Order: sequence, then structure tokens, then C-alpha cells
Amino acid sequence: MGKGLADGVQPFQCEAITFIWKTRPVKEKYNLHGTTLETVTSDKYLGVHISCKLTWNNHTDITTKKASQTLYFAEAAQPISVSSVTKHYLRT
Repeated sequence: MGKGLADGVQPFQCEAITFIWKTRPVKEKYNLHGTTLETVTSDKYLGVHISCKLTWNNHTDITTKKASQTLYFAEAAQPISVSSVTKHYLRT
């Protein structure tokens, strides 16, 4: 059997996304090696969150949320200074 594009692809690791601009899209079922693929409205590909309507809304929302959580964590973390550790051990 020849090596095709889908050789070695595991269908349970794949998802299908249809890019549309219509309000009522036609629902299609996609099959790979006899397995029906799960249809999703957005997915992450090469670090970019792609939506079925090809807008940046989903990507910017997720990226902004991740940045906010990282900033909150960085602000909440208290830096440990060498002098405070030294004072603690000198007192005991």
C-alpha cells in the first residue's frame, strides 16, 4: 500500500472545521479511515486560535485572558529577598 497523506494519521486525534460566513451553514460529516470526525467551531493551529467564521475574536479573547492571568500571578507572587531570608536565619 502506498504512502498517502492520511497514512499514519489517527482519526481519534483529528477534528473537522468548516469555514463559513452563512448564518445557517450546511452540516457535513467528515470521515477519515471510516471514522466520523468531530466537528468544532474553533481550534488552535500553530499557536493561532482559528474560528469557523475566520474572525480574530476568539484568538484575542483567549490571548488576553492568558496574559491577564499571567500578570495577576506575577503581581501576586512575592519576591523573596536575600536579606529577609538572612534575617530569618540569624534570629533563630
